[in-house]
Amino acid sequence: MKSRFLLALLSFVVAFTACKKDNNKPDQQNQDKETQLRDLTYYYSGMFSLWADKIPDSKLIAQNKNYEQVFADKPIIEPSILEKIRSAHTGNLSTGEEVLAKIKTLYANDDRFSFIDRKGVVGEEIGEGLHKEFGIIPDYFLSSANASNADLYIKLVQKNSPAEKAGIKRGMRVLSIDGDTKIDYLSQEPKDFALVNKLFGGPESIKIKVKDLNTNKESEVTLQAGEYHIEPFFENKVVTLNNKKIGYLAYTSFVEIFKRDGSHTDYYAGLENAVKSLEDQGIQELVVDLRYNGGGSTNAAELFTNLLAPTKVGTSVMYTHKVNDTFKRWRFDDPTVEGAPFAPIKFNKKNSLNLAKIYFLVTRSTASASELLINNLRPHMQVELISINDRGSYGKPVGFFGFSVMDKYADLYITSFETLNSSGQGGYFNGLIGTKKDSYDDIAHQLGDTNEQMFKDALYHIASGSYQSARASTRIGKSGESISPVSLNIPGSNSSVLGMFKFSDRKNAKL
Repeated sequence: MKSRFLLALLSFVVAFTACKKDNNKPDQQNQDKETQLRDLTYYYSGMFSLWADKIPDSKLIAQNKNYEQVFADKPIIEPSILEKIRSAHTGNLSTGEEVLAKIKTLYANDDRFSFIDRKGVVGEEIGEGLHKEFGIIPDYFLSSANASNADLYIKLVQKNSPAEKAGIKRGMRVLSIDGDTKIDYLSQEPKDFALVNKLFGGPESIKIKVKDLNTNKESEVTLQAGEYHIEPFFENKVVTLNNKKIGYLAYTSFVEIFKRDGSHTDYYAGLENAVKSLEDQGIQELVVDLRYNGGGSTNAAELFTNLLAPTKVGTSVMYTHKVNDTFKRWRFDDPTVEGAPFAPIKFNKKNSLNLAKIYFLVTRSTASASELLINNLRPHMQVELISINDRGSYGKPVGFFGFSVMDKYADLYITSFETLNSSGQGGYFNGLIGTKKDSYDDIAHQLGDTNEQMFKDALYHIASGSYQSARASTRIGKSGESISPVSLNIPGSNSSVLGMFKFSDRKNAKL
């Protein structure tokens, strides 16, 4: 039984896919596939969803099923059940996305996360660290806290990306996109920010005009979307303050750290080496910058938690999972079953870093696996959160796994588990709130600059034991442009990185 369970487990949690899916919208030729996807979206939501008890006919869907039937190469599905689903729930809908949207209304807005991946993006971005985009994260900033409009700036340029190679830098102001200069907030809001969202990598190429506010130089560049391997370790340094060594580590994505065969990827070694470098330099305090980290693999979050936790954690419980009754019936959360995907996760502390306190820099873009890391450490050390706009992190204490319902057509990511730390703390759907909430993302300075406001706030607290009052605004370089601490997230901007993905437990799997 054990070997069959583990074989099913591997197919259950593997979300990697090298193939691209068909077009995002179904054409006539794919209509039959879309009808099937529509019905199966409802079917598997009723089986996998954390809130399955709120989905009509979920008990009918899950009855008399075992995991071997569900995760077989050809899953066993009774035609009569699909017929009932079609007649009662999906027959008047056109796409899988419409079905998913309908199901989400049953959850009292707790599920903002489940999605359908038609293009295999998740497997590449999280599983392999392979992105195809421009590598830009833009945002709107007010010129003052009382301003009625906001201008567009570059918050982050990913390492190795087309934007970095083209000379785009953090803090640049965007003057036009494809020749259109009407890109201020009030001009774009009625258009649902469609033009601005192109900067996240929608088209294959885009032309942008930017202004370097440190030199006042304007330039126009054409960016070509291209595949690149993300470098999540954005900055890793040690600064000295009052004879105290303070580590700073900016980390932008929890890319999967295991290969399919169970061996380590370069990202595993990258995390270990990044922390070891700080440890070898004898740091006494640590600031971890997760302000742009939307999450990723739970395996990576677990490794990072182990590296940062104090040595006293030993092999105690790191976190547990909350799952639905079907997964409980299958004993997927049973710690006595080898390889159970939702069994409690325990610490495996091996390095000697032993801090009593840690600082995290977070924004509303800090989500999922990032929040899992923070929440895991809260019962074991003093955790200081520095956030902006009087808010905290995004608020995603739940995750999912990839389930391919039709080869080369679509993968389902149904929110299926919630994580709770060793003290039972979870449920932070409104985000993890900062101990200092009125800092700001100071794009006038590069990440890791000791004058950058969020890092500066951490340093001030390290030196004095208290936080200083928020500043009203900052000015950038020779331009003298005033930028308020208030930033406005761009509605509609999205990334598959904003997730907590449960991949195969390649560390322990035995066939």
